[in-house]
Amino acid sequence: MGDIQASLRWRGFRVVAANSLESVILPPEKKDWEEYYQFLRDYYFRRMLADIVQLKTIGKEERQALAERWSEEALGKYWPVYERLGLIRRADRGYLFFKPHLDNFGATFEWFLAQVLEREFFAQVLWSVRLEGLSGGGDFDVLSLFGERLFYIEGKSSPPNNVPYAEIENFLQREEELSCDCALMINDTTLRIERNILDNMIYAIRQRFGLEKDKAYSLVEALNGNIYFISPKIFIMNTKRDIVVNLERALNFYFSRLVPKIKP
Repeated sequence: MGDIQASLRWRGFRVVAANSLESVILPPEKKDWEEYYQFLRDYYFRRMLADIVQLKTIGKEERQALAERWSEEALGKYWPVYERLGLIRRADRGYLFFKPHLDNFGATFEWFLAQVLEREFFAQVLWSVRLEGLSGGGDFDVLSLFGERLFYIEGKSSPPNNVPYAEIENFLQREEELSCDCALMINDTTLRIERNILDNMIYAIRQRFGLEKDKAYSLVEALNGNIYFISPKIFIMNTKRDIVVNLERALNFYFSRLVPKIKP
């Protein structure tokens, strides 16, 4: 088993900051963190909580908007959980999010991805990482070590249409400078990612390496409608159905390709 800090050091980088919980949304009581993690595995629980973070105050109108967006069933199922875990509290005119100074779900999604990789796949992880030694900026959502192989994971909480092209370019630049073995961009959405994520990723690759369109698209392999592999080491995926299942599919695909095949 390798060591993630050693793997980074061998590549010429030092970890100057990582694993901060300052901007992560966690229940006030640590005893509730395990249950909270299990609930975070549900897409509707995560996405509704992300909306609550944005709203801050939830009155009748806001609650109705949540029900219309995520369904009455999801609201009825998870609202009592948010309240029991201390993520929202009653106020005079509705409910208040318990940490009003936090304004987005990004750091929490990074923490959650790191937890999934550590708990479900036994990887070494760092999240909200800042490295010293990269010219293009040393901030990484999640870095993970599987055996001796270094993975870079970028989490996106925005819908595909809201992921700027510049962020896709930055993703490619960072994975290249990091010299990682594999890079994954995970968009926390059930929406299709072909047009705004895959197409923009291919265009950025074409611009970076001067490839013709047909040649660039020949690098793409669809594992299913939710996961795409761009040879030799990039995955993009959404979280439709189950984030753990999608990650497992990608990891199985990647590691199975590393095994030498006997050819008569």
